[in-house]
Amino acid sequence: MAERFDRPTRLALCYLCFMAGGVLMWGVHNIFTIIIAFTLSGIGLGFGIPTVVNWLATITNPKISGKIMGGYTMMLNLGIFSTSFLLNPILALMGGPNEYAGMYLFGALMSFILMVAMMAYRPVYHKTQKW
Repeated sequence: MAERFDRPTRLALCYLCFMAGGVLMWGVHNIFTIIIAFTLSGIGLGFGIPTVVNWLATITNPKISGKIMGGYTMMLNLGIFSTSFLLNPILALMGGPNEYAGMYLFGALMSFILMVAMMAYRPVYHKTQKW
């Protein structure tokens, strides 16, 4: 997969999987749909994290590489931690305190925006590569 697609395309595929998983969870009707949705989200995570780590390792100066990788890890864990605080306001905006469907639709919308941004970045990425 890494040899076949460039980094922006891999991240766009990651966001596509997240978007598909979010849309499926938004309209969930049975356990089979939940399994497919979480599988797609897991595939997206499997595309995303190695791509970002590899990209950061490639573009950073070796002198500050440890700081950058530590910052990435800290921000990833901070994001996971902060969702426990942000979940209730997002649920309130999306339809009430017990409305998880809106949260998944919001995530799908954010994934769509990021997917479009990565596809728009592809020409810039190819112009800046030195190999």
